[in-house]
Amino acid sequence: MALQCFEWIAHLISLFPVLTNRDVIKQLPDDVVIDILSRLPAERVLECRRVCKRWRSLTSSQSFVNLHLCRATTPAIFVHSFFHCRRGKEGLGFFVYNPTIKKKKMNKLWLRPGLKISHHFTRLFDTCCGLVLLTHWPNALECYVFNPVTQEQVGIPCPPSRTFPPCPWGFVCGFFYHPQAKKFHILYRGSVCGRISYYVYTLGTHVWRRIESPSCQSRPTHNSPAVYNGALYWIADWNYDNYNEIPPCTCGVLAFDVIEEKFQVMPHPGDECRYKREHENMSLLAEADCLYFSYVRYYAKLIEIWTLRDHSTWEWVKKWKLCLNVVPATYLEPDHTLKGYPLYEVKLVHIQDGQLWFDCAKEGLYLYRLDHMALVKHRGPPPADGLTDHCCRVLTKSLVSIRQMFHE
Repeated sequence: MALQCFEWIAHLISLFPVLTNRDVIKQLPDDVVIDILSRLPAERVLECRRVCKRWRSLTSSQSFVNLHLCRATTPAIFVHSFFHCRRGKEGLGFFVYNPTIKKKKMNKLWLRPGLKISHHFTRLFDTCCGLVLLTHWPNALECYVFNPVTQEQVGIPCPPSRTFPPCPWGFVCGFFYHPQAKKFHILYRGSVCGRISYYVYTLGTHVWRRIESPSCQSRPTHNSPAVYNGALYWIADWNYDNYNEIPPCTCGVLAFDVIEEKFQVMPHPGDECRYKREHENMSLLAEADCLYFSYVRYYAKLIEIWTLRDHSTWEWVKKWKLCLNVVPATYLEPDHTLKGYPLYEVKLVHIQDGQLWFDCAKEGLYLYRLDHMALVKHRGPPPADGLTDHCCRVLTKSLVSIRQMFHE
């Protein structure tokens, strides 16, 4: 109720312009205004910026943006849907799923005219502090950073040939915030003449830097990494020339320290992999203070989840075994089943406060309440007339300014 009262402050003032001519707003100290406005949703803060110049100045400062981001406790799920229509046309759509809204949780994102991402075929890679990273498809050398709230966008150019040869094959493998430099970085993996190289791009500097490659053959996958304890974590890939080759389980997890910019390999928990598909059904998720490892046993319709007990000794413990075949009838309607989809189509999206979100192909989003072992289906993006696919990432809406990064 208190939050709703805060949301109406700017609305009431805009309805009564007479109030803005008095000293009502000026009587509120800056720290009080900041404390109130920083608790509002990001979209409401943008509306508050139109109230007066003082509010615009206060909410545009970097300290306010950081405070607002720290207070954003309930993230949404950002859904990127792309499809091939039967009539030969291609299209894409962006949707934001907000689990806290009672009605119409899934809403299509409005894009302002002129955004390149609305005219180019892009794929969602990852999100970081409210920013979304999309890679141009099929040319993986191009990518875009986009803020869905402020509608700001920047295109990341191809690495210039004077720093390293243009990569005929490569992909973005990481998007993260550097805590010491206080900059957003993009990690890129390129291949030139069979030699693997890694590069870091700093948002706002237009600079690509080559960094040291891993000492072993472990490589990041195309999936976005889990960010935990100052490092990026992937389920490692191994040999792209031989698709059926299984990576050694002792090198099953690849980590990248964002401070030292060095790679490290560790074994994955659980049993030793016998088939390539078993390795591909592994994934990593991160919560605020915990790293999770999941393994989907699609024949048994089970999802096993481990949690990292001790980071220094790399000790894991199995925490949950989730059955997707037998579901309490009180939580599901008859059609809310997985309809026989192979579980390698199940993509884990987010885990927080005992709730696991995962995406099941065209079936949409599912929520597993881990405390009650209950499965609840949520609506996915609306179907299109043709072959449809989509990608989901967790998104914390923020006011991070992309434009300001390039003018500092």
